[in-house]
Amino acid sequence: SPHGEHLRCLQGHVMGVWAMAPYGDTLVSGGCDRDVRVWDLNTGQAVHMLRGHTSTVRCLKIAPARGPGQSDLAISGSRDTTLRIWDITKGTCRHVLVGHQASVRCLDIHGDLVVSGSYDTTARIWSISEGRCLRTLQGHFSQIYAVAFDGRRVATGSLDTSVRVWDPHTGRC
Repeated sequence: SPHGEHLRCLQGHVMGVWAMAPYGDTLVSGGCDRDVRVWDLNTGQAVHMLRGHTSTVRCLKIAPARGPGQSDLAISGSRDTTLRIWDITKGTCRHVLVGHQASVRCLDIHGDLVVSGSYDTTARIWSISEGRCLRTLQGHFSQIYAVAFDGRRVATGSLDTSVRVWDPHTGRC
């Protein structure tokens, strides 16, 4: 509204909320309590509480359904070093993406690919449908805090003061 009225309070997380991703009338959130919650913004109710991460959820993005009969997906990255792909229609975990050696701090999605950035200084490119790592991007000297992916290029920003731009198909910087 133009006056900044308070519309709804979504209550359920028991600790701080670190990450959120909106999608239509749905909001997905995660944080220190390790849960990923799927909210109906019309009612303010939690539709699903998705459990599996063993440490803080640091980042979240939505991968919209890619065709008829497909489900909307949420992808979460955690301090537990994993990413999880969640079916937010059914409330189930599709894949656990294992490979990073430290906290997953950021992620971005384009089509069937997700790029994750980690405190282990690497970024990884994963197939959402296959649930596996396709490529590891190595070159930073410190933690990666930001990633951006437009389908043609991956950009990673690091505590080492550099932004690196990568070809997602070859992994070259």
